[in-house]
Amino acid sequence: MYMKYFRYMDRMKISEARGHLADVIGRARYAQQATTLTDRGKDAAVVISPQQYDEYQRLREEEMRRTVRQRLTELDAGAPLRTFTSAEEMIEASDADRAARDARKARGQGAA
Repeated sequence: MYMKYFRYMDRMKISEARGHLADVIGRARYAQQATTLTDRGKDAAVVISPQQYDEYQRLREEEMRRTVRQRLTELDAGAPLRTFTSAEEMIEASDADRAARDARKARGQGAA
């Protein structure tokens, strides 16, 4: 029905999506195309297929494992032990570490 309408659309107001929910889901399920739902002009949610969600979860777990391995290597090399009170705090610290490392690499100072 409305699949032609959705073919090139990747963003949709939630109010519009209500009337076309079956099409939004079909687009995710059969065409593997995500639809970002917006509310008052801001991203609110994304409708994706179960396969895309599984892949996202797999990549997220892979990144967490990589971060843990890297931190263990740093600890073995004598880096100070840090403690965190939440997963969010740990992720923020990891992101800050990664940004600092990338900045050093960009300046040609390597990963040290």
